[in-house]
Amino acid sequence: MSDADRDDEELLARARDGEASAFAILVHRHAATLHAAAVASSGAAADAATLTTVRRTFLRAMRRLDRADPTDLEGWLLSVQGTPLDEEAAARATPLTTSELDELWRQLAPCWPRGRRRRRLPRWVGQVALVLVLLALAVAVPYALLVTAVEEADQGPDPIAEVVAVPIDDDQFDLTFEDTPQDDADGATDGEEP
Repeated sequence: MSDADRDDEELLARARDGEASAFAILVHRHAATLHAAAVASSGAAADAATLTTVRRTFLRAMRRLDRADPTDLEGWLLSVQGTPLDEEAAARATPLTTSELDELWRQLAPCWPRGRRRRRLPRWVGQVALVLVLLALAVAVPYALLVTAVEEADQGPDPIAEVVAVPIDDDQFDLTFEDTPQDDADGATDGEEP
């Protein structure tokens, strides 16, 4: 079985695994529908602008392959493009030729990511990380404010810095401690026994 015979779901799985050839088949298979939708939404005849719209749609689809709907790939591509498609407009649209489809893939091929596509983390992982960061901030910020307030309250004037130095003259105080007999005699005269 060749790749061209595979269904969209299998080709999408291969494209998600990094096979550019699988995505090329999807481009060839669904570009005509996207082109018809672009022509219908612009209201003009097919021109380079509609082909540019198709190319940009597939470029966006390359980045969003992990979110593609395997059961309705064409509907998913139309939602990526953002243009509705009614059946009358699709019937009036000029189909793309094989050479136009080949040229479209030649423009897209250099943009195909090399190697295996990295899977994106689920959206909830980022949301949980955000909640954890906010919780950490909710605890850290009030704690930091409390510590700052306590430090400011404790920073009263330094008691040693408040002491004012007063010069003392030598004759102002007599700091001699001598026992003199006169003091003993004074104590005895006051009615105390020696």
